[in-house]
Amino acid sequence: MNVPEIKTDRESLKNIITKIELGEVKLPPFQRIFVWTQDQIISLLDSIYKNYPIGCIIVWRCNERLPARKNIGGFQLKEREATFPIDYVLDGQQRLTTIYGVFCKDRVSAPSEAENTTDTRVFDIWFDMDEKKFIVEGSKNNEHKNLKMSVLFNTTEFHREIANLGEDYQEIASELYDKFAGYEIPLVLTMKREKSEVGVIFERINNSATKLSTIDLMVAWTWKEDFHLRIKFEEISEVLDEKDFGNIDDKILLQCLGGIIDKTAKTKDILSLPPEKVRNNIAKMQTGLEKAIDYLSTDLNMKSIEFLPHSHQIVSLVYLFSNITPNSEQIKVIKQWFWKTSFSRRYSGSTDEKVNEDINFIDLVIKNNYSGISKYSYDIDKNLLVNQKFSKSNPYTSISFH
Repeated sequence: MNVPEIKTDRESLKNIITKIELGEVKLPPFQRIFVWTQDQIISLLDSIYKNYPIGCIIVWRCNERLPARKNIGGFQLKEREATFPIDYVLDGQQRLTTIYGVFCKDRVSAPSEAENTTDTRVFDIWFDMDEKKFIVEGSKNNEHKNLKMSVLFNTTEFHREIANLGEDYQEIASELYDKFAGYEIPLVLTMKREKSEVGVIFERINNSATKLSTIDLMVAWTWKEDFHLRIKFEEISEVLDEKDFGNIDDKILLQCLGGIIDKTAKTKDILSLPPEKVRNNIAKMQTGLEKAIDYLSTDLNMKSIEFLPHSHQIVSLVYLFSNITPNSEQIKVIKQWFWKTSFSRRYSGSTDEKVNEDINFIDLVIKNNYSGISKYSYDIDKNLLVNQKFSKSNPYTSISFH
């Protein structure tokens, strides 16, 4: 059994730059783009220069290659062989991008990541050796001695730059080098984690950022050059919109996929679905959805999703129609199931578990075993129905209104 591990370590700036250059450090596809300003970049450099702590870097070490991954800063970087583990950055992207962007002389943007690139001039920072502060191009005093930071870890260029300087400036430059070369960043390394766990870790350590949704993570895990899950969902919604069912929630669509692939509606299980199976079952899900909605509209007179008592009922119907064309006896039992679940509060709590139970019930119906219908009950009577206030959010009144 692989037990999740957490290790702490410290890495020098030079080692970090080398690892990024060699392609050993990448960004998981759900990371956002680099957004720091030059003021923030200078603030980080000043903190390192003054030996202030700049926080730890948290990475997920994984031998599995994610279907999509980004280079630090969108730069053109090497790819490691498939057997080599990759450190995916969960926290510290802005700091790592700054460190690499400032100190790497030959920065080349990757064509495939053009939409994620930053103007590399933001990393052009100098050290004013007279005032001992970090400056940008427009702030340079030409009467002062200014050392460009990109030469600091390039031994040949560094010595060439300071060779003709006076002894005092050489001493300042050497001190600058020593401060950055000797600086170490705390590293938290998490290993042997499932992808679903990693998504939760990312959300919790980035609690000030936009919260990742399940669809965000599934887009990341399943992406290929010819496959984008969100776009697929949008295409499906356009088709369903013609049937007045176009605004089905993404979570319901994901649960439909989970039901078809692994008979599950639970988020953690869905996040663990093999990406290839997700891609391969999109068409099957769409077909099942269209048949399920045609059934709702034709046989049950649910002409719009607005009239559907519980959106979670779609998941089980999609599972049914993606597997078989039900016979008359099966349809009879399915109608009983639909109305019993409609006139109940079945999905008011532990919803995912209830949907899983429904999928298992439908699975028995597919095998012509109808014994499970006896487990379903309704909890409404005439008086309760008459006294209900009409509201779209109330499943009882939506049925009555329809």
